Amino acid sequence: MLSRITPNVSLSPEDDAAGRNPLREFLASLAKVAALDTALALPAHEETIDDLPERCRVIAEHHEHRLHEALVAIDSVVGVPPSAAQIAERVTWHRPYSTFSMMKKRSAIGETLAHLDLLREDGRVLMQQAEDGTVRWERAR
Repeated sequence: MLSRITPNVSLSPEDDAAGRNPLREFLASLAKVAALDTALALPAHEETIDDLPERCRVIAEHHEHRLHEALVAIDSVVGVPPSAAQIAERVTWHRPYSTFSMMKKRSAIGETLAHLDLLREDGRVLMQQAEDGTVRWERAR
């Protein structure tokens, strides 16, 4: 828990193989932390957090917003359903996706995949794998 940035919650091949949903687990842990009988948090770096439940709420709200952005991004692609990389290009980051290094793009795609996987588990999107192995995402009907 940090005062101004959020951790990168990404979907990894290991999570997928184990049937884990890292974003759902992270959101559940935020709820547990928010319910603790404390307000003050002393992170290892950055500023002190004076209202821990509020910080947890803000981070959870950020992820809800990102889930919505992923849905909007899916809807914005005309024709062939988009890949996770195409969706990642269309969500809001701290700076334009086009300026990211390859490693930052990898992290952004991993985080986008975590959001898409939660949306898939909730029945809001469908994941389709093409014959060439490309994975594409579309809204569930």
